[in-house]
Amino acid sequence: MKFKSLYLSFAAVFLLFSKSGMSMGVDVTYSDWYWTDEKYYTIDIAVNKFVLEPGDPAVKNGVVNCSGYGCRFQVTGSYPVGSTSQYSQYVTPPGSSPVKVPLDELNEKINNITPWNATLVFKHGTPTGLCIRLAFQNTLPGTNIGSTCDGTLPPIPPSPPVPVFCSIDELSNGGVLDFGTINSQETKVAGITANIVCSGDKNASWMGRLLFSDINVVGKKTIALRNDIDDSKIFGNLFIDNDKTSNEKKFEVRGGYTQSYLLNVELTAEQMKGSSGDFVGTALVIFEMD
Repeated sequence: MKFKSLYLSFAAVFLLFSKSGMSMGVDVTYSDWYWTDEKYYTIDIAVNKFVLEPGDPAVKNGVVNCSGYGCRFQVTGSYPVGSTSQYSQYVTPPGSSPVKVPLDELNEKINNITPWNATLVFKHGTPTGLCIRLAFQNTLPGTNIGSTCDGTLPPIPPSPPVPVFCSIDELSNGGVLDFGTINSQETKVAGITANIVCSGDKNASWMGRLLFSDINVVGKKTIALRNDIDDSKIFGNLFIDNDKTSNEKKFEVRGGYTQSYLLNVELTAEQMKGSSGDFVGTALVIFEMD
């Protein structure tokens, strides 16, 4: 199954934060929101550039004192009530005692790990009012770099609507189509059913697409059946339900939708002419949502 939208390209935004108390330049971008499953949605925050300056609060006499917890960035996403998600990116590893790192050396370490991404995950149904905060922590509680709440980080993309999640619940007969023994002068059809089950918002509709295809050529309307003894082939026609002209079916789905579809393979007398033996092939069933 495909979700409507997963990752979108990052669009670069260069900001110089003046309200954060730090004078460094920071390049921060966001991904689009995407769903990790039907309960949780996710956003990625990319930190593409970060430079500490001599006048920044973390810098004392040209050095940065990294505590025993290490120097690190921390990205926190939180709602006024409910869900909170955090991500830490270490510049220096945590140790047993504080370490003084010259500013140039620390900036080089930062440059070596940049760009980096923070992934924040929230449960659906969390109330509005999400704030994302980026901080640099050399000692607790650290220094705020920027926040979406006060405008020192760019606005967060709108959270996604409640989606509809669908899957192929099962294939009848274990997914095996068996023609049995057939006469080369007859046309025969064998089929199995695919059961589509959807959960999610019953008021939101999405377009689903069911495809029945040759596994080696996705989208192909015929399937190759091979005789392992002499490597000869016969070809079967693939179609869904009663429409012999199409191996795909599009339909509207929403939360609570459930429907069975018949996946058919037709072998015609013309295709089997002059053939004998046992023939085996593999088909592919795909369900996706756009």
